[in-house]
Amino acid sequence: MSTERTTSERNWRSLALCGLWCALLAVSASACRATERFKDPPPELLARSAPLPVTISSEVRGINARTSVVGNKTKFRVGKLLQSLFVSNDGRYFLSYVDDKIDLIRHDDAWRTEYTLVLALQLEGTYHLIQSQRQADSGESARASGREAIEACVEDVYQQVSALISASSRGALR
Repeated sequence: MSTERTTSERNWRSLALCGLWCALLAVSASACRATERFKDPPPELLARSAPLPVTISSEVRGINARTSVVGNKTKFRVGKLLQSLFVSNDGRYFLSYVDDKIDLIRHDDAWRTEYTLVLALQLEGTYHLIQSQRQADSGESARASGREAIEACVEDVYQQVSALISASSRGALR
């Protein structure tokens, strides 16, 4: 009888562990992972802005901002968006990575994302710091808030780089 009881207890424990394992697997499978590639729909910035003749470093091309909220993880491919706006390989103007940061919080029934991007533009032998910080709110989703903040930040970076290149071509930076 003691052998049957021990075997029965082992079977029960095995079933309990199996059930626990299945529950953990289901919870981890339900965690949502998304990647924002800024393609669907494409940002308005890409439609109204001509690409600039700026070479970007591999670090800039590889910028990925990541957020995580209660099982939902989103990766924003910021570098891919920048590659669409800066399309040269001659090295005349060179954009390199300094820093970036993304913060996401729940704020008054909406998601608020703040994105900061710092790059350095080498222009005629001089480095110019390009800094932008933008925030966006969305009642729809954390991903929508993040996309909006990043697009606004990248647009500001584009405007700053464009202004510096324009001033350089007029000779105003000398």
